[in-house]
Amino acid sequence: MVAVMPNAEAYKYDDLPEGLRFQIIYAWRGVVSESRAAFMFQRDIDAFYSTVEQQLLEEFGMSCLIGHFHKAEEEVGNFFLQTDAKKCIKVIEIIFECLCQRSNGGVVLNYMDMGVMPRVYDAVGKINARFREHGVGYEFRDGKIIPTEVIKLATRLKAGEPATNLQKIAQVIGKEALLCVHDPYIRVETLVNLQKLEGVGVVISKNLRLLTANKIGNPAKVAVVSFLKDLNTEMSSRWQLRAYTGTAKLHRRFLILEDNSVVIVDLSLNDVDKDGVLDRVPAGSNDASHDCKFFEDSWTASTPV
Repeated sequence: MVAVMPNAEAYKYDDLPEGLRFQIIYAWRGVVSESRAAFMFQRDIDAFYSTVEQQLLEEFGMSCLIGHFHKAEEEVGNFFLQTDAKKCIKVIEIIFECLCQRSNGGVVLNYMDMGVMPRVYDAVGKINARFREHGVGYEFRDGKIIPTEVIKLATRLKAGEPATNLQKIAQVIGKEALLCVHDPYIRVETLVNLQKLEGVGVVISKNLRLLTANKIGNPAKVAVVSFLKDLNTEMSSRWQLRAYTGTAKLHRRFLILEDNSVVIVDLSLNDVDKDGVLDRVPAGSNDASHDCKFFEDSWTASTPV
């Protein structure tokens, strides 16, 4: 049976069903239980939940969350089950912020910027999938839970507005590092526009992988390889460019981010002065998992340009 997802108007924003709340608790507990390096002993887990409890008390201006439980973990969990949806959203954000502080020895960093927390990324993907399953109109992105109606604002690209289009692409990418580019028409202009995206705040991996079609003419091929070499020298990076073998005609254009979410861009990055549409496919979804596997399989079968 195919699941029918609600449209934007059908999403709920003021209620988190009890089943969803339990699933979210299981998601954050999974990060704690599987992160042995950060939570080696029970006292580490107790200290973590005490920190979460204290931050929640300060956030909501309360003297206690529930007051019936001796352990902070029970106080936090039961408060999450009983409080209103708005406070639940803040609880999730604070818990994941504290998880990242814990894994970095107390250094406060946006968890999506860290690149060392696959379990956090997996949990975020699960939470986003649960939101959709329950018809709840939120998405966890860049350490914040955002209404889906807000996420969809900057998805249209317009001809005649190349600078604005680049800013919109950067906005959709957010703060996750860009790891992979799949574009059948990679040229020197593609690399230039990637530099421009860095200029407006996009984090691009030093090991960026670019996959293109096997149809670059010789002059263009020489130019893009030469420019890529110069970029790597100047930026001390290791960007790689590969091409499909044979006569495969693939016109899909998408970006893979560090949290395994995917940005669909229906125009080539060699020319952003066009009409187009952007779409963000959340990490953990079937579509994002498919695209990530598709890229890896295609990369393995490709050859260096």
